[in-house]
Amino acid sequence: MARELSSRNMDFFTKSLEQGVEATQAITSAKDVREVMEIQAGFAKSMFSAYTKEMNAQAELCMSAWRSAAKPFMAFGAK
Repeated sequence: MARELSSRNMDFFTKSLEQGVEATQAITSAKDVREVMEIQAGFAKSMFSAYTKEMNAQAELCMSAWRSAAKPFMAFGAK
């Protein structure tokens, strides 16, 4: 599980970095302040959405691992 979480974190970081570079390039070619604000707002919204989705997926992985680890104890407690 630790490897999977690590891999997911690196993938997320890489994608975030790429999107940040793309947003920066778009901002530098913006024609006015309004366009800059629109680009920045779109970037922030997409990053927040991606972050939330990724953290939910990682929380599910952790909960699944916890359930698997706790299964023997839960069976013992049920006796």
